[in-house]
Amino acid sequence: MSTPAVRLLTWVLSHDPYDLVVLYCEHVQAPEVGKNELAVCAAELREFSAGLPAQLLACGVRRVEFVPCAHEPHVDSQWPLLTPGHAGPWEPQRPWRPGETFARNAIPVPRRAVFGIHDHAPINLRADDQDRTIEALAVLADRGIAVASANDLGGASGLHLVADGCTACRVCVGSCPEGAMHLSTTELPGGARTSILSHALDACRGCRM
Repeated sequence: MSTPAVRLLTWVLSHDPYDLVVLYCEHVQAPEVGKNELAVCAAELREFSAGLPAQLLACGVRRVEFVPCAHEPHVDSQWPLLTPGHAGPWEPQRPWRPGETFARNAIPVPRRAVFGIHDHAPINLRADDQDRTIEALAVLADRGIAVASANDLGGASGLHLVADGCTACRVCVGSCPEGAMHLSTTELPGGARTSILSHALDACRGCRM
């Protein structure tokens, strides 16, 4: 079944390349986008996966920006890491001509989609989000666009997470069906010890368990 992300990618592939796609949530004011630009709104920023900007870029979008939200201060921190220089905070500009704005769950089905656009996409739109992201990063690297490496993401252990209120109980580690969460303990200068929660992007399947 088609997901909102796949419908968005299908829409993008069915049109001339967008100069800009802006992702935002219902908690912020809708951004003003211009000609050949697209804004997409979700109830929360976390509904957009960490790999979506890379997938959009692989499908021809020239830049992806997001409107920061005070309710979710850490959700968008991974996006610029995956595609440095091509994804970042929204930079407001007053457009001469209005662009398009869609709700994430109400992306129209373009007419060109009936002609098998999935078969000509640069990434496999039938794959899950994680595999699409891995393919997208490979496509971007082949185009000479700088993308994150394992070292950029914190090595083999993946991204270090900011977990407000975490008590290091390991419930999240034990409940992850893919073993993508890892909790380690390290000693700080002065002898104090702290726990580090890491997210292995290559193992995560985006199930939100």
